[in-house]
Amino acid sequence: MGNVAAWVQALRPLAQANLASPLLCGAALAWRRQPGDPAEPVALMIAAGLGFTILAQPCIVFLNDVHDAEADTHNDAPTPFSGGSRVIVEGKISARALQSAAALCAGVFLSASALFGFFADRLATPAFAVLTLALSWLYSAPPFRGSMGRAGLWLQAAGTGAVLPLLGGYLVTGELQSLPAGVVLVLVCLGGANHILTTLPDRRADLRVHKRTYAVRCGPVVSRRHAVQIVLAMTACTPWVLEFSRPWSSVMIVGVCAGLCVSALSLLRRADVEARGATLAFVIIVAAAIQVLELGWALAASLG
Repeated sequence: MGNVAAWVQALRPLAQANLASPLLCGAALAWRRQPGDPAEPVALMIAAGLGFTILAQPCIVFLNDVHDAEADTHNDAPTPFSGGSRVIVEGKISARALQSAAALCAGVFLSASALFGFFADRLATPAFAVLTLALSWLYSAPPFRGSMGRAGLWLQAAGTGAVLPLLGGYLVTGELQSLPAGVVLVLVCLGGANHILTTLPDRRADLRVHKRTYAVRCGPVVSRRHAVQIVLAMTACTPWVLEFSRPWSSVMIVGVCAGLCVSALSLLRRADVEARGATLAFVIIVAAAIQVLELGWALAASLG
């Protein structure tokens, strides 16, 4: 079954940021708009939401590793953000063991969601868990295998931009319609930008296995430009997203994100734009901008 270090590697700890940040953002924005009962254990609900993302993570990443093993084998330049965990490629854990672990984790995930939903009076929580697993299955597993083409962007954007923020909002308010549709759309766009970033480092390997990811279809330069344009557009929405916050919050968030995006754009002029180092630098900078937006909005909403 592999040693502990191999299983930690398979979990891809960095992936938790892409799950926790949108959930926290959705929870904070919903709570600010609908404070609800002051006696409501908001901190406990947020902790439960983070528990949801922690339990969901192995289901998502294990399944992706199992069904993306061929592409990972052809990827000779993996990064901490893409190319899979490498445990199957490196022979540390078998595909069968990882698949069994994914099924076990899915069972635990669904059971925990159902128990929490019942005892915490959040009866829709299991539905969010089922939706999360369904999107993950459509993204990674046959026959759909959305990660192979255009559908991958929409599936990841829906999961991280709609399901998780709405879950966070539901947990702290008890209302399924806890966020305006426009705010959800903004978060979905950020989820799409995140997906574009994950396809950039794997572009050459994906070409070898005939994937039609965003970076394969649009090329490295156009894909980078689109990712930055999306993040800049969503950054401009900050004053509207934070309608209840002090102006200085918006100014700080917009300033930091705009600076990061300008820095990322400077990489587009480099001759080694497809080099591993330049690609990794670009992904880190734009991913940081997305994190600043989501966590910045959450903090600003929490402080009021």
